[in-house]
Order: sequence, then structure tokens, then C-alpha cells
Amino acid sequence: MSTEEESILRLCIIIAMLLLAWSAQATTLTVCKNGCEYSSIQAAINAANPGDTIEAHSGYYNEQVIMNKDVKLVGIDTGEGTPGIMAVHRCGHPDSSITGFALLINAGDCDTSQSNVIISPGAQVTVGGHKVEPSDVSSGLIYSDDFSNDKSGWSTGPENVFSSGYKNGKYQIIAQTGMYTSVCIPPIFTNFAIEVEASIEEGSSGSDYGVILRRVDDDNFYRFKISELGYYSCDKKQNGQWIDIIPLTSYSAIQTGKATNIIKAECKGDMFTFYVNSVKLRGCKDSSFASGNIGLEVGSSDGVVQASFDNLKIWAI
Repeated sequence: MSTEEESILRLCIIIAMLLLAWSAQATTLTVCKNGCEYSSIQAAINAANPGDTIEAHSGYYNEQVIMNKDVKLVGIDTGEGTPGIMAVHRCGHPDSSITGFALLINAGDCDTSQSNVIISPGAQVTVGGHKVEPSDVSSGLIYSDDFSNDKSGWSTGPENVFSSGYKNGKYQIIAQTGMYTSVCIPPIFTNFAIEVEASIEEGSSGSDYGVILRRVDDDNFYRFKISELGYYSCDKKQNGQWIDIIPLTSYSAIQTGKATNIIKAECKGDMFTFYVNSVKLRGCKDSSFASGNIGLEVGSSDGVVQASFDNLKIWAI
């Protein structure tokens, strides 16, 4: 073996040893709501070394994550739905990788001074592994679910007074006689517009369905709903007590019976504006709750009611 060949061999051995040493030092950090090393993704990133892997277990992480290190962020489905995250700032580290999230917003730069998630026109939004259209990104889309993925984070199974789940590419809620029920997801929204397609599939006359807005807890939230008889209303539950904001009002834009209606609500500060099928309805003002979760609602006046929801979208405004 020549001297040159010996030098090349020694160099290859040194490189191999360095790679082995680097791989041995790389570790995996786990994130989940309870029982893991970290309860937030950002805390795990702060503690990680370049080359480490961070595994975020099922759940929604309502945080603005700064990817300021060359690490791998992986969403792990632990049986409760694929994780989702509200915004990621790459901060000059494009080699960091992010996979396995149902909802992912790549906000691009590192300006996290705003209290709300601000999405620039150049941002990328991924829902269930698929990029959202650029036109939606530029309009401020921050959440979307067509319910084709039955692990997108909404609850499934029977409860005390209702059942819910994914069926035929939609999300369905069944409410029992004389009851109303709602299903919410963890992300917190402040100023936003929400839109969803909804219809009653089975149920008695007078049943209603709609959206939950700025839910703080089970006893404090807003509700906008329509009925299959062609009425709409807005109320709030405050400290466990129901209070009417907009009383039951008839409007011709609401499709009656089992027809599909597009329900939309805009919440900005203390101002609320409501739409059905792109027709603007009456608005209102209320300052009780500044932010909270969103949800879907079904009510039964008499008999079991089944409603379905599809193409849910939320924009920052």
C-alpha cells in the first residue's frame, strides 16, 4: 500500500470515528402533555443539541416554535390523533426538519412579538400532510380540516349525552333528546373568522347546530347557531348561566330541513359578525371573553339529532 493510500485510509477511519461519535451523542427528546421529559416543544428545542430528534406525542401544541437549531421535530401518533402545531419559525436553520403533524404552519421569520399568530403571504400551511392553497395562506388561514383524516384531533366515541366521530369524510355529532352538546379542540384563538359546512342528517323539527367561540371552559363561551326551521341566534354561557345576545331570529338565507348551510362567524375584539351562506346577518358586541377554543355544536329540542360538519376553516383577522 502506497503512502498516499495509507493517508486516505487513515482519513476515512478518522471520519468514520467522528461520525460514530456524533451519532452516539445524538439523543431523542420526548414531548407530551403528561409523563414526558418536556410538556412544550419549545422547551425541548431549547434543551436539544444539533442533530437531536424531538418526538411530540399526540395533541395540539398551541405555541409559536422557534426552530433555531438543526434538529428533527417528529409528530408521533400515540393513539389519540396526529399532533398539530400553530406556527413554526425557522430562524435561518432551513436544514431542520418537521414531519408527522396534522396541522403545521411555517411562519418563516422569527418575529414572534405579536400575541396572535401572524401568517405572511409567503408562509406554508400544511394540513394532514398536504399544503394549503397559496390564496388561503395569503388570506391568513391558520386552521383547516376537511375531516378526511380520522386522526386530525377531534374526539370520537360515546359520551354521557352524545356521541361523535368521523364518518364518510365528515365529522358527526349525535345529541340526545332535549340536550345540546359541543365538541371543542385545544388551540386558543383570539381574533379570527371561522367557517364550516353543516347540516342535520337525522332528527326532529327544531333541531339546531352551529359553532362554539372563545371557549374558556365548560361554563364560559359564546355560541352561534342556526336551526333547521330557518332561525339563527347568538348567546353566551357565563359562569354557568345562559345569556341571550341575539335572540332567535328568522332569516330566509338559512336553508331549512336537511339542506347544507355554510356557517361563518367573525370575532375581532368585542365585535362579532355572523353569516349564513355568504349572507351577512346581524352582528353584536360583547367583551366577556377575549380568547379561547373553538368547537362544533348540536342541539336537540325533541328526539335524537345527528348533524354533520365538513370543510372547517379558520383565518386570523
